[in-house]
Amino acid sequence: MAKKSSTSKNIKAKLAQKAGINQEDADLFIKTFLDVLTEKLLKGEKIHLQEFGVFEIHEWKKSEIFNINKKLKEVRAIRTASFKPSAKLKEKITD
Repeated sequence: MAKKSSTSKNIKAKLAQKAGINQEDADLFIKTFLDVLTEKLLKGEKIHLQEFGVFEIHEWKKSEIFNINKKLKEVRAIRTASFKPSAKLKEKITD
């Protein structure tokens, strides 16, 4: 069975329908929400969304890497975004 995927357009339309707002307001909400999440993550804060999960930036220890664009070795920490689903979300997924 092929997996379905949703675009931001689909999500915006569904949000507008469920909240009883127009799509422009739904788009503004989504953009603002994502901007706030990004800002908080870049400040090093964890984001706990009750009944959904936790977003955070994980910083790995410094190591020597080769920068292909600059063609030189650099020593720096690698940062990655991670998401850990809540117990309630995990339960919904496995049902």
